[in-house]
Order: sequence, then C-alpha cells, then structure tokens
Amino acid sequence: FVEAADALSVPSGFVYYLAEQSTRLMPDAQLALRGDPEFTYGFLPIGPAVNGSLPADVTPRLSDKFGLFVIPSALHDDALQHCILGHELGHFLERTDGLLDEVWKSAPSGIRNKAYKLLTTEGGLRRGGAGLEVQNEYLTQFASWMREVICDVTACHLLGPAFFYAGLEFTAFDAEPWKGSAWHPPPLLRHWINVGELNHLGWDRSVQ
Repeated sequence: FVEAADALSVPSGFVYYLAEQSTRLMPDAQLALRGDPEFTYGFLPIGPAVNGSLPADVTPRLSDKFGLFVIPSALHDDALQHCILGHELGHFLERTDGLLDEVWKSAPSGIRNKAYKLLTTEGGLRRGGAGLEVQNEYLTQFASWMREVICDVTACHLLGPAFFYAGLEFTAFDAEPWKGSAWHPPPLLRHWINVGELNHLGWDRSVQ
C-alpha cells in the first residue's frame, strides 16, 4: 500500500522488498508505507490503533497485523538509509508475535536471574534504597533497550552489513553517541552489538 499523495516520496522498489520480507516471516502481514516531513523512520501498529478506537459492534475491522511504516520524505531516494526500515520491521514482528517475550524466555536462566536481581528489590536497587517507582522505571528501560536491540539484530539478519552502515550514517551527527535514553540504548552500544551479530553471521570482513 502506498498513499497516492506520497507516491513520489516512497521508493517503490523498497516497498516490494519490505512486503516480501514481512510476509515471509508473517504470511498474513499487511503493510502501508508513507513519506513524512519529520526526519525519522518509524512504525505504527495501525491495525490495533484503529480497531481500538472503534465501538465493539463495528465490523469489519482491520487486521491486527496491519502496520504503517514511515520514512523521511527528504531521503526518499537514499537506498542505504532505508535499510533502517529493517529495524522497524523488527518492531512489527515484536509487536505482533511477542518476540521480546520469546527471546527473554530462551535466555539462559543465569542471565535472567542476574538481570532480575539487579533491577528489582531482590538486588542492587533495594540496597541502594530505591523505591518502587524507581524500580519500575529501571525495569521499563531495561525492557525497552532489549526491544531495540532485538529489532537491530532482526535487521542484521534481514539486511546484513547494509543495516549496520545505515545506522552508522544515521547517527553520524550524534554529539554524544555514548549516551542512551529511557527508550533507546547508546548508539555506540548498538553498533557494537550489531558488529558482533554480523560477525556471528559470517560478515566479519564487511564490518571491520
């Protein structure tokens, strides 16, 4: 799907590739792709958002696996930068198939226990005198960072080094790449993890 008014802002070739990759992983997925004046890439779960605003007795409804992907209109002809959509596709998979929960459940119990003890009243936060509100804040940030890393790794599997170099270019003007936010890990940490994943996939010579 491409909105008619944005047809000239959307690279048609990438539409087909994105649709092919998403339907390979989720056969019943539906996508919409549109250009946006904001200088950012993004994903919105448009199906659940629209359905949630409708009265319960209204039918038909959109598929819960209907996602809207946004690209910066100013970069409509920058093929490398559009590889960041691989990360947004990871968000689509995570939102619809619970990828974060699957990864967390498959992690070794020792890692899960260590993280839990550090981030809850059973560990470091309690010894530091942190209250419940602070503990919840740390747990929320931990889950958000995990989600972002999982989406990066998904993009590495889908697009290889192209995603890695797109990420380097997109964050090239970040004045403090060693700093993260409540929702996103530091760019330097993300690049380091992506290099490790690409090396694991056999792309080591491409990211040296």
